Amino acid sequence: MAVTISAKNYTLINAMDDENDWNGMNPGDVTDFYKEGTECVGFELWGSGNNDTYYDHPTGSWDFSGVTHIRWWMMTTVLNELNTDANGGIQLYMSDGTNTGYWYVSGSTTYPGGWWNPVVDVSAGVDSGTKPTMSAVTRIGFRFNLTSSAKKVQSLWIDHVQACDGLIAYGDDGGGYFDFEDIYSVDNDPTSGGWGVIRKIAGVFFLTGLIEFGDSSGTNGCKFQAKSQKVIFENRPVNADLYAFDVVDNGTGTTEFILGDKSGTQGIQGCLVTVEDQTQTAKFDLDGKTDTDVDNFKLYASTFFGADAIAFAGDATNVEVIGCSFERCAQVDPQDCATSGCFFINTSDADAALLWNESIDISDCYFIANTTGAGIEHPSAVGTPYAYDNLRFSGNTYDVLNSSGSAISINKNNGSDPTSYEGSLVTFLGVSVYTIITVKDVTDFSNIENARVLLEASNGSGDLYYEQAVTQITRSGTTATVNHSGHNLSTNDWIHVKGCNQSEYNIVAQVTYVDANNYSYQVSGTPASPATGSPTVTGVIFNTLTNASGQVSDQRSWTVNQAVTGRARRSTTSPLYKNQPIVETIDKDSGLSVTVYLIRDE
Repeated sequence: MAVTISAKNYTLINAMDDENDWNGMNPGDVTDFYKEGTECVGFELWGSGNNDTYYDHPTGSWDFSGVTHIRWWMMTTVLNELNTDANGGIQLYMSDGTNTGYWYVSGSTTYPGGWWNPVVDVSAGVDSGTKPTMSAVTRIGFRFNLTSSAKKVQSLWIDHVQACDGLIAYGDDGGGYFDFEDIYSVDNDPTSGGWGVIRKIAGVFFLTGLIEFGDSSGTNGCKFQAKSQKVIFENRPVNADLYAFDVVDNGTGTTEFILGDKSGTQGIQGCLVTVEDQTQTAKFDLDGKTDTDVDNFKLYASTFFGADAIAFAGDATNVEVIGCSFERCAQVDPQDCATSGCFFINTSDADAALLWNESIDISDCYFIANTTGAGIEHPSAVGTPYAYDNLRFSGNTYDVLNSSGSAISINKNNGSDPTSYEGSLVTFLGVSVYTIITVKDVTDFSNIENARVLLEASNGSGDLYYEQAVTQITRSGTTATVNHSGHNLSTNDWIHVKGCNQSEYNIVAQVTYVDANNYSYQVSGTPASPATGSPTVTGVIFNTLTNASGQVSDQRSWTVNQAVTGRARRSTTSPLYKNQPIVETIDKDSGLSVTVYLIRDE
């Protein structure tokens, strides 16, 4: 498969191959130099004030109602006389026969000389005149405003007038990966491209539109990997939504998007992706999560400066981000992508540099000088306490934003050092430790899989509840709701309910958080509601089946040593084992790891 590069949302307005299409400024065909096709049209740009050339639709009108970007190639030698950008030195205009609107595109302030590809967002308002009905445009033209007269010679050349929002790139480079150089080579080829979306100056690639990586409408794959390349999104009057790297797939081909490379566990040969000016209106997005069919999404040792939204492809088959920097960027959404060794610096987001989620896999990262927003935002309390794994914080106004509306807690593992927060309550806990129970056969010391292990508090001297009285338990259907003031439990925590006269309530169950004073769990049957007796709750660490290694485990922090009791057994599927009691203490600093040996019962 070869590399395929095409223009996105492309419409050719005029190929500039015929001088007779144009009116004004004495047009003439030019065949000895051009940017696309085989020729361009030259004009005499010389008069002080406005100089106009225009093209009328040959049969009716254009429908530009769904068009965003209009672009063209131009070159002029009238540099000293050209007015500034602010005064409309170079303008695009359109008319519907009644209304004519002018968009200021460039001028002496930004026109760099030589062949250049202006781009204007025609979905935006006009700078002067009245915007025409975009579905009924009959004339398209260019206005050049000069501050003084120039020589009356051919001094302006225009080529390839088009509607084009960016590029679509997929395929491979002879079985290997293609990169930005390959994309540029096609765009810069007058016979196959000539769109002007990407240009190269001194080895640096400049973009004025999006690049969509992957064949979204076909079956082809995409093998893209760029190493040690620099890409700048220019400060142009473009639509901010069309400055992006979009990674897409079709569910059939294999789509790979890789920046940089990996050596062992480290990222190397990264890329720089940046805005031209950090104050520019149009930033850029890196979107890898919209299409869940993306296969490989990897970022290594790359720097992103001034980005808008960044989202990793968490659903990709192979996905990781290692050793990257995100500076002056809006919020980064890593989803469940493995992310390590990254820097999140001086976020431009009002909330936080990084968005946390329940399945996040992040470690060894730094959050530095985030003063507009916090370092990390927690939008949900599901999963608290959260485990920070060597996440370091420095110079932030707030390290954590808790926007969940509920209290959360955070374990500061492996040197993690958050200290400040905003929003709802955040409790920073100590280092979390593991409680591991391994279950083996006493005869041959083999691991026992699918043995049930229950472990709960054995007295009231630790952090877990021990037979703490609750206000009331009521039932609706199969849902029992516990009124337990200030319980601090989270969804999926375990409890052991005791003391109810109705046995259906007296079980070990996982809870669902309702609010700060209530949680629920599931019961069988139709016991009376509310429960009678003296209901109490004891905290349970786990009530879980062992895995193939014969283990169950839990990770959390403790303020004091926690005495626990429980049992291990396998009584429902063969081979059966007798019940074996567990009486231990979890050390707050080192945790607990014990092996329980079971005797066969068959």
